[in-house]
Amino acid sequence: MIRSAGAISLALFLTSSLGSAEENATLPPLACLTRDGQPLPEAKDPVGLSTLTVAERPVPVSMPRPRWSRKALDCQPLGKVWVQMLITTKGDVCAASLFRPLPPSCDKVGADAVEAARKWKFRPARRDGAPVAVLYFLGFEFRPEG
Repeated sequence: MIRSAGAISLALFLTSSLGSAEENATLPPLACLTRDGQPLPEAKDPVGLSTLTVAERPVPVSMPRPRWSRKALDCQPLGKVWVQMLITTKGDVCAASLFRPLPPSCDKVGADAVEAARKWKFRPARRDGAPVAVLYFLGFEFRPEG
């Protein structure tokens, strides 16, 4: 893996302008299932980030950056790689996928971003004092040197 300090920076965007999955029908639904195929209780009925006040939103406590592979660095500069995540009531990311498709030549960039997003940990979102599952969007800045 290649790491280049300063060449690749991380940008986190907590914007309500992206909306919830209900507001954006083009998103594939994220779901977290138990080993026997049942919905994971702590990921049930996720809410959109835009439905929460700033104080209720999940807070990242561990934010690993993508480790762009050598193949990813061969991709043309893209800017932001957007990932959607489902955060459980425990603050774990139980599902993640690309929010916006990438060109086929940049598949590895998307895979590296999703892999990093799955490792994030959060202080859970809360509504009326109770933890809730939430759909969350973030953008990783992809700017390889060159």
